[in-house]
Amino acid sequence: MLTISLGSAQGLAGCNDCAGGKYSNEGKTACVDCGVGTVSAPRSDAAEDCSVCPTNKINEVAGNATCADCAGGSFTVGDSAGDHDNINDCKTCGGGEFWKLTGDDAGCQNCEAGKKGSTTDNFGCDACEANSISGVGAATCTACGDGTEARSAAGEPVTSSATQCVPCEAGKSESGNSCVECSGNTFTSAAGQTSCADCGTSSQVANEAKTSCAACGVGKYFSSGACVDCSPGYVRTADAAAAAVCTQCEAKFYSNVAKTACTACPDDKISAAGSFRVEDCRTVEFVSPCPSGTFQESEDSDVETCKCRPGFGDYSADPQCPECALGSFRGGYSRAACSSCESFLAGSITLATQRTSSSDCVCR
Repeated sequence: MLTISLGSAQGLAGCNDCAGGKYSNEGKTACVDCGVGTVSAPRSDAAEDCSVCPTNKINEVAGNATCADCAGGSFTVGDSAGDHDNINDCKTCGGGEFWKLTGDDAGCQNCEAGKKGSTTDNFGCDACEANSISGVGAATCTACGDGTEARSAAGEPVTSSATQCVPCEAGKSESGNSCVECSGNTFTSAAGQTSCADCGTSSQVANEAKTSCAACGVGKYFSSGACVDCSPGYVRTADAAAAAVCTQCEAKFYSNVAKTACTACPDDKISAAGSFRVEDCRTVEFVSPCPSGTFQESEDSDVETCKCRPGFGDYSADPQCPECALGSFRGGYSRAACSSCESFLAGSITLATQRTSSSDCVCR
């Protein structure tokens, strides 16, 4: 039954509906108010039909048909009628706070550093967006400035919940809100830069830390924006000008391993210009059987031992043993053609000719 009877013993008939916020008693003779903090639908017929007001609503008067909204964005905590029966049940925390439900410190608590007060969740805080930071109890996050990177308290780059803006270190610049190491022949000498400077055409290259430019060291020369090893049989000394290239060792000399000096052949032996091993030094009486531009690994009268030296290839070419061009290399004495960098590393090239190793192949 959803109605109550108001008739008498003399036969007055008629049943009336119980309104919202009420329910009919067991005898169907009266409507009973639902308690504060609860409501019911019209024509309810049991106390169990009185349900607790929804979240963020209250009912301070027994029998009210509707629950009232908490004002100004305040919110309720809990699911019992006693959590929805008084205006004081509508809780309010500050812009940089959240409501903690349990524990001795239950109540409004500050948002932790790296987060901000939420506009959608009263019981938690929102993480700061990328490239922004906050301190404890912040209502909003602050964007990091140019030349800086948002990082955690431990100093690690993070994409959210950062607590400090750190200037990009020397050797790096800020790009897309991140500190990125300078590439190629560029550098930054100070912290907090938004771009890297180019070493330019000064015949200098960026050091390994990308913090300054310097001339190429001994045994190397400047080419295509990089320091390149001298070819076998060539040297470059410490006092060479920044723009100086490597110098070929003269006849009767050979280049040392570091390619920093030409060493005289021992025991009055002789060598061809551009020699690079002590084994290239031959006795005066020896007559090489090799065609021009070809060499032997050791002194021998057999022309079949003649080969191309490292950095050169293709004994069958005319003229024989041309230098390995850009993008190719050949190590050791060989009659084979120079190998292509593409066959070793797709998209790579060498920065100079006469290269002797696959390690000379670099990405374009």
